[in-house]
Amino acid sequence: MKHLRLALVALALVGSASAQRQSQNFDFGWLFSRGENPSYVPATCNSTDFPIPMNNIQCFGLQNIPTATDAASCEAACCLSYACETWQWCPGSSSGCNGQGSNGQGCWVGQMTQCTNSTGWISSGRSSAPPEPPPPGPQPCPQSPACAKFDDSDWRQLNVPHDFIVEGIFNETADRNHGYLPFAIGWYRKHFSVPSSWNGQPVYIDFDGVYRASDYFLNGVWVGHHESGYTPFRWYLHNVSGAQLNYGDSATNVLAVHVDALHFQEGWFYEGGGIYRHTTLNTIPTLSVVPWGVYAPAVVLGPITGGPDEQQYTTDALVNVQTDIANAGSNQDYTLVTSILDPSGKVVAAAKSTGTLAAAGWARVQQQLELTGSVLLWNTAATPMYTVNTVLGSDELNTTFGIRTAIFNVQSGLLLNGFPTKIKGLSMHQDFAGCGTAMPDAVNEFRVTSLKAMGANGWRTAHNPVNSELLDFTDRHGILVWSENRNLVRSIIASPRSAPREPHSRATRRTAEIRDADGNVLVGAPPPFPWPFPDPMYLNDAQAMVLRDRNHPSIIIWSLCNEGGCMQGDPLGGIVASAFKKSIYDCDTSRPITANSEDNDGDTLTKVMDVESFSYNYGEYDLFHWKYPWKPLMGGESASCVSDRGYYLATNATGGWVNADDSGCVVQAWQSCAVVDYCAGNFAWTGFDYKGEPSPLNWPDINSHFGIIDIAGFPKDSYGYYAAWWRNDTSVLHILPQNWNSPVPVGSSLTAEVYCNCAQVQLWVNGVSQGKVSVEFLGVATFNNVVFQPGQLRAESYDNNGKLLATATVNTTGAAASLGLSLDVGADGIRADGQDVALVRVAVLDAQGNLVPDANPLVTFSISGPGSIYGVGNGDPSDHDPDKPLNMPNGVFRRAYNGLARVVVQSGASPGTVRLTANSAGLGSASVDIRTA
Repeated sequence: MKHLRLALVALALVGSASAQRQSQNFDFGWLFSRGENPSYVPATCNSTDFPIPMNNIQCFGLQNIPTATDAASCEAACCLSYACETWQWCPGSSSGCNGQGSNGQGCWVGQMTQCTNSTGWISSGRSSAPPEPPPPGPQPCPQSPACAKFDDSDWRQLNVPHDFIVEGIFNETADRNHGYLPFAIGWYRKHFSVPSSWNGQPVYIDFDGVYRASDYFLNGVWVGHHESGYTPFRWYLHNVSGAQLNYGDSATNVLAVHVDALHFQEGWFYEGGGIYRHTTLNTIPTLSVVPWGVYAPAVVLGPITGGPDEQQYTTDALVNVQTDIANAGSNQDYTLVTSILDPSGKVVAAAKSTGTLAAAGWARVQQQLELTGSVLLWNTAATPMYTVNTVLGSDELNTTFGIRTAIFNVQSGLLLNGFPTKIKGLSMHQDFAGCGTAMPDAVNEFRVTSLKAMGANGWRTAHNPVNSELLDFTDRHGILVWSENRNLVRSIIASPRSAPREPHSRATRRTAEIRDADGNVLVGAPPPFPWPFPDPMYLNDAQAMVLRDRNHPSIIIWSLCNEGGCMQGDPLGGIVASAFKKSIYDCDTSRPITANSEDNDGDTLTKVMDVESFSYNYGEYDLFHWKYPWKPLMGGESASCVSDRGYYLATNATGGWVNADDSGCVVQAWQSCAVVDYCAGNFAWTGFDYKGEPSPLNWPDINSHFGIIDIAGFPKDSYGYYAAWWRNDTSVLHILPQNWNSPVPVGSSLTAEVYCNCAQVQLWVNGVSQGKVSVEFLGVATFNNVVFQPGQLRAESYDNNGKLLATATVNTTGAAASLGLSLDVGADGIRADGQDVALVRVAVLDAQGNLVPDANPLVTFSISGPGSIYGVGNGDPSDHDPDKPLNMPNGVFRRAYNGLARVVVQSGASPGTVRLTANSAGLGSASVDIRTA
């Protein structure tokens, strides 16, 4: 595996000193500048890299590059991207093509898959994969930001995680699917010292995620390039060729990072830009455990007691601990002691292995540890975590894991610890109001607990590996995770069977012709037709995801790709998928592998998946199960229902809102899987709204409508449906509309709906019955032609025997009279660590303290004490006010959207009380105190 090989190369150059493993938070004290520096000399590539003429040919499935303004800039956008094989420029509709931009112009880049003859396109392609990115050119020091002595005194100081794209200004000409926020380049610099005690040991920095195409310079010397915006990676700093790492408190080092979130995007949704996940600076002894080197899969051997909704136990479990160790010193005898601690910290099993490790050598040590007695099992209701304590000489580390079984069965779906468990899942992007992609840990946990409270037990990491802290929260709260790889490469690197493979070879040819939809050859591949093999970079990215995350019990399945990224219709899809499966199985054999495919029957890639996953196509479940009775199946993506919180009129393309009622879509998506035992579950699109992809609308919309919860964390009406049925909770009774002030004009009729887990519902308007209707299993109660008159909307739910289960009302409120501030996160205080946050709910209230559901006043905010405002939001999909205080020089503000707004407050480094105060004209002020300790 590449990750082990790189570790060995780095470790082989270290002296013989030995000390303990140490890690430092590297998030604080960065300097930042937005935009390219004119003195920087980046790597270059040119038209000679695209030798295949493709004029008057159009390929499908490409990505639009709105920043390209002509053929040259379109080519440049493709040139250095690993994922790009062809660029296509349409000069305008008059040429016969349609680039979908102004006057039909447009740039599209990507991989050559399905292509056809089409007049007007200016295009070329390459038969080789993109070259290994060369180091940036010689830098004009000290003028370039890459240089150690560059003057960065006027750069902005900040901490990471940081998303610089969300700090931009919404622009109608920017890319729609990325939320109309302009793409950009960013520079980071950090001045830091390394303890003297680390001298002679491996020193490395871990980045959990940087979006994207980033280059790194240590004291002016290029360290390396990382392409993916989603995978974790590390750089060893102690042995950078040509660079001297300085040690001691008085010695300074400079790490410069160039982030290109401008020229190419990986997805079709908001992706942000910058060092948006955590970073750490680390050292390890010369004889040490390799990073991500402990793997602890557990097998349940004894009988299981307890039900699926309580703590479960077994009498016997076997933990097969695998530890990768490496030696950067001279030949050494080693003793590896592995202990397992139960959740209380008690040692319940231990093993010792000895051996000799050669200089620059490594070993994989296998140890079996048996647990007996009352072994605690992890499930969605109880989440005990065990710990592997590893001691190798002076090196010691702890690795948490859980014990459980998760088997996909062809008849019963998912068997979690032997019990059928329907996955009630949501697909999730990484984005939140006021944060962009740089979400503090508390925001990630809030998103997890919000879905759990709704009754969800599943999370799909659409469409990329997530930050590691999120998986800590899914472990803690009992959420089953579908973990998804970002890139299943479509381009195939050719390698003759007899030729030795370089670990990162790129000077090889494409394996297949370019054909149109009818199979006609448009551009032929040069003979001989070679053996296909995926680009190692993408295999390494997939392995990084698995190596980092394989000990999380919440992860129950790995996914290779999503929809169009699954090589649908490509005859080589199965070959590529098999290579990715092998790479993943090299790291973890305890979980099955799937892919979220739109082409389930006959596609070569899906045939090699362990579990079949459907992207929508609910009507094909039964047929597939009948044709392939040996293969488990589930819904990888479903629903895509659109709604906006508190908006009950017809879709308004000018204002940017869609009707809140999406129940027909919701019911169909869940019923299709819930009523059949063989369907393991599905993942609705999506749990929360996110920036970008504003279907079915365009500008002024800047974010999606798909969420069950809006982007600011406030539930929409469909939350009530899921809470009722997913929690199996007969006390839930939710009325749509939740606005009885002005859902429609007075005297107009509307359709009212009631969400409940019940048999019947009766509805009244101002005491007048609107009838009693039956509720089918997993359905909703619908009341048509309800005439709106101010007053009260009241509902009652009943069981099959007519017993009253619950009562709910929606009342016409008074006019907005005041503001109310409360804490959704942070009511018990937050850590005074400069990173923790509180989530403040801002509510517009009438004189009786009721939420006014159609109030949208402008609210301004001020703060005192050891904290700051991290960001603001409100859930309005067409609000163009900034998320970040950076763009509000005259004070932080936000309009309420249908009665609510959100403020994210971040702690400072010292304990105390932070007070947030909100003001609004005519509504006075309100405050909330947040304790930091």
